[in-house]
Amino acid sequence: MRFIKNKIIVVASALLLASCANTPALDIPRIASYAPAPDVSTPLAQQLATAQKEKGGQASSGSYLLSNGVEALAMRTSLIKNAKNTLDVQYHSIHAGISTALLTNETILAAHRGVKVRILIDGVDAQGTRSHIDLIASHPNIEIRVYNPVKRLNGSFVTRNGMFLLHLKTLHRRMHHKMLVADGVVGLTGGRNIGNAYFSADESDNFSDLDVLLGGKAVAALEKSFDEY
Repeated sequence: MRFIKNKIIVVASALLLASCANTPALDIPRIASYAPAPDVSTPLAQQLATAQKEKGGQASSGSYLLSNGVEALAMRTSLIKNAKNTLDVQYHSIHAGISTALLTNETILAAHRGVKVRILIDGVDAQGTRSHIDLIASHPNIEIRVYNPVKRLNGSFVTRNGMFLLHLKTLHRRMHHKMLVADGVVGLTGGRNIGNAYFSADESDNFSDLDVLLGGKAVAALEKSFDEY
């Protein structure tokens, strides 16, 4: 009985600490960021134009479903490798792992080539991303924004959830979009976040998921969604 009482006291104390902690300031001025008009001279744009001609030149948009996790990772890697001007990356969860390290490395190499990279991640479920964020955030060609960040009080499970209980009005508003757009002409969206389990690379647990590769006018809608943040 004493053990249960002590446990309740610990949890209550943690919740009290959480109630005293403030979420990061929300009144920091944001600089508007918009994707530039697509450059039709880039290799991705040229490949898309060739595919359109092969279809008779009538299709304004194209799509391709990606149900295989390995293929989904390979497609993301390929888009990053072939980007010449811009990369827009938006995800809810980014988990530490070899697949994340691979995509992070390719993103940094793209930035070194002069590609302007914009990254938007949700502020609550980006598990294990701190080292990756710290690695790339200082690059002059990479801009990172966090949607509705949560102060975790040193990452404690109890205090993090206490923050949610005590600030439900604001902290339950999360960003679940998942997308990657290269050069404004080819985009990838769907149910996959970033992590080994989403790409059939986890030893114990993998997700069955689906992405769709988009080209043409449909990509403009993805860019508009990103610009709204």
